Amino acid sequence: MNKIKLYKILIVFLIVANLIMVWQLMSFKRRPHRAEGPRNEIIKALSFDETQIMLYDDLIKKHREDIRGIEQKSNNLKSSYFLQLNTEVPSLQKDSVLQLIGDLAKEKEQINYRHFEDIRKICKPNQLKEFKNIVNQLNNLFVAPPSPHR
Repeated sequence: MNKIKLYKILIVFLIVANLIMVWQLMSFKRRPHRAEGPRNEIIKALSFDETQIMLYDDLIKKHREDIRGIEQKSNNLKSSYFLQLNTEVPSLQKDSVLQLIGDLAKEKEQINYRHFEDIRKICKPNQLKEFKNIVNQLNNLFVAPPSPHR
């Protein structure tokens, strides 16, 4: 298999994968939101007092700002990546944009991790056991309910 055929297959695969991702994101936006989001579930599970809730709300605000910034950068890079389909671009340039997109995904996960480190810091010693339980169930906490469209 020559390189051109391999690149064509890779491009088609990436386009299909991104179309699937866009479709899933659009269906996610149509899903009804839970009455109680992770914020309220965490406050309840950890039995935060009023001071802790205020600190936690500040952490949430900062976290959302950081995530929005990363997502905006990521969306811009993804747009520029796909605009490369309109012109002949060296594969090295394509790879460098993909690397930047991957770096932003890594940074996003680091932001999420630090957010939970910060939550742990505002916990009192008697709340740390429940915090560990929350950490063990993070995937369940942030998974949206199944879409009725499936």
